[in-house]
Amino acid sequence: VSTSPTSRNLPLFLLSSPFYPEGLTYLHVFEMKYRTMMFDITNSDKLFGYIHTDPETGRIAKVGTLCKITSTDLLEDGRQFIELEGVGRFTVRKIVKTLPYVVADVEINLKDSAPE
Repeated sequence: VSTSPTSRNLPLFLLSSPFYPEGLTYLHVFEMKYRTMMFDITNSDKLFGYIHTDPETGRIAKVGTLCKITSTDLLEDGRQFIELEGVGRFTVRKIVKTLPYVVADVEINLKDSAPE
């Protein structure tokens, strides 16, 4: 349960490659759990978390990129091509569900500290 105005539940797209705020990229969505997630996201605020996951251990990183879907292309077989933009960073507070896809309670609107 989120208790801060900067925390929320966020669906997570788990990948072994990083993606950074202010970047643009594309995803080829073919796994059923992520097809379901993208359907749910496009019917809400179009925001989700892109987060690095260690392919050997399955461990999820503590910090990820908050992403906004900018366009979708649904193919006849149900796969999707998604264009997304990195709009910020988030910190994972805790995982709140794992099925049908991972959702975490996250802290958003992180500010970078200036070097001293």
